[in-house]
Amino acid sequence: MKKMRKMMALVLAVMTIMAFSVPSMVFAQTVGTAQEGKGSITITNASKGETYKVTKIFDAKVTG
Repeated sequence: MKKMRKMMALVLAVMTIMAFSVPSMVFAQTVGTAQEGKGSITITNASKGETYKVTKIFDAKVTG
């Protein structure tokens, strides 16, 4: 029984390490050069009469 617990702990540890080593899939919006670098933000399910504010967090630079 102790060997089984140790084996399960080892398997769980390996699975945890593998899960954290895989990079997260994060995708950014691509803005074409025809739009001169201007993007847009769409709010779905917006409430009528509400005011939504956007805060700029960082500058993005496109490299070829």
